[in-house]
Amino acid sequence: MISQEIFIKNLSKLCPDYKDKKFLLAISGGIDSMVMLDLFKSSELSFAIAHVNFQLRGEESDRDMDFVFNTAKKLDVRIFERTVDTKKYVIQNKLNTQVAARKIRYDFFNEIADTHGFDYICTAHNSNDVVETLIMGLNRKGSITTLAGIRENENRMIRPILNFSREEIAEYAATNIIPYVNDSSNLSNKYLRNKIRHELTPVLEEIMPGFCERAAFSVSLLRNYQKYITKTIEKELSNFGDPYKEGINLIKLKEQEYCEIILMHFLLNNGFNPSHTENILNIENHSEPKEFLTENKKLLIHRGKIFLQKTDNSENSLWYLECDLNTDNLPINIKAEFVTVNSFEEIISTRNIAFLDANKIVFPILIRKWQPGERFKPLGMNNFKKIGDFFTDIKATIAERNSAMAIYSEEQVAWLIGYRIDDRFKIKNFPSKALRIELL
Repeated sequence: MISQEIFIKNLSKLCPDYKDKKFLLAISGGIDSMVMLDLFKSSELSFAIAHVNFQLRGEESDRDMDFVFNTAKKLDVRIFERTVDTKKYVIQNKLNTQVAARKIRYDFFNEIADTHGFDYICTAHNSNDVVETLIMGLNRKGSITTLAGIRENENRMIRPILNFSREEIAEYAATNIIPYVNDSSNLSNKYLRNKIRHELTPVLEEIMPGFCERAAFSVSLLRNYQKYITKTIEKELSNFGDPYKEGINLIKLKEQEYCEIILMHFLLNNGFNPSHTENILNIENHSEPKEFLTENKKLLIHRGKIFLQKTDNSENSLWYLECDLNTDNLPINIKAEFVTVNSFEEIISTRNIAFLDANKIVFPILIRKWQPGERFKPLGMNNFKKIGDFFTDIKATIAERNSAMAIYSEEQVAWLIGYRIDDRFKIKNFPSKALRIELL
C-alpha cells in the first residue's frame, strides 16, 4: 500500500539529501505520473513539471497537454512544455516511433535540467513496468544488465515509485481522488509491451498468483548483483588501460579466462550491442581500424587497443564556404583569400597553409570531418590512398585522426586540413589564380 511515509523512505534511499534538491517531474497526465505528482506535492518538495506533446494521437494529445497545464496552474507549480511533430522527426532521423519519442522526451528533460538547475529528473515507472521489461529482456541475447532492466537511479534520472505496483497506484489514486487522463494507445496491442501487459502477464498471474510481485523482487536482486558485477568488472578492466585515454589493451584482455563476459558487459554498459563481442575479440593487432557507433559514443579498435570516445553534435555536421570566402560560420579558425602566384617558390605549402588551383575549385566548397573509407591523392603521389591509411603512414594519434577535417570541392577531397592537399588541386602553371587557405 502506498503512503507518503513509504514514498519518502524510497526517495531518501535514492537521494539522502532530497530536502535540499530540485526535482523535475516528467508528467504525461496518466495515472502513474499524476500519483507521483501528488506524492511530491504532499511531501512539500521543490519541483517543477515537464510535459511533451508528441502529436501522435491528434486531439487526445492536445487534451493531455491542456490537462497537465491546468493541473500545474491549479497547484501553482512551474511547468515546461514542448510540442514536437514526432512523425516528421521519425522520418528525418530514420528512427522508429518509440525510439524517437524516447529521445525527444529525454533530450527535452535534460535540456531543462541543465538550463534551470534541476538536480534530478523523475519518471513514473512502476514495478509492473519492471516485470514487462524483464520478460522482453529474456527474449534478447543479453546479460544480467539486460535482465536487471529499469534502474531506480541512473545518474540524475530517478524513478521514485518503481517499487509500487500498478494496482497500488490505482488504489492510491482512487482513495485520494486524483484526476488523470487515459492514453488510448495503452489499450492497443500494437506494441510488444502492451501485448505482454494485456495478454501474457494475466495468464502468468492466473497460473502463478503473485508472479509479478515475486518477479519484481527478483529483478531488484538482479540490480544489486549487477551493481556488484559492474564494480568488479570495472576494477578488472582498469588493469588493461583507460578506454578514454591510452585505450584498453585488447591483446592482454584476450588472455583472460572470462574475456568474453568482461567485454560484453563493457559494451552493454556503454550502450553498444553485445553481439559485437565476438567480432571485436577476433580483430587482429594489425587490422585496419574498426568503428562501432551509438548515438553519443564511438568505439574504435586500432593497433590492439580499444578506445572509447564521446561524440558531439558536429560529428556529422556540414559547413560551406561560399565564393565570398566569409569564414565566420565555420567550426575552425581559418583565413581564405584569392591570390595570384607567379612561381613555384610562392606556393610551398606548410601543414597549416594550402594553395589550391582556384580554377579547379567549385563553390560552395564543403568542410566536414573525413569519413572512413574515403580516398584522396596526397600531393606528390600518383595513386589514391585511403585517408585512414595515410594517417597510419604518418603515425597520427587517435585524437589527431578523429579531429581531422577536410575541404571538398564537388565531393573530391581538396585539402586534408592541416596535413596534405590533394594532388589534383595543385597549381601547375604560372602565373595562376590560387585559393590560399591558412589554418590559424
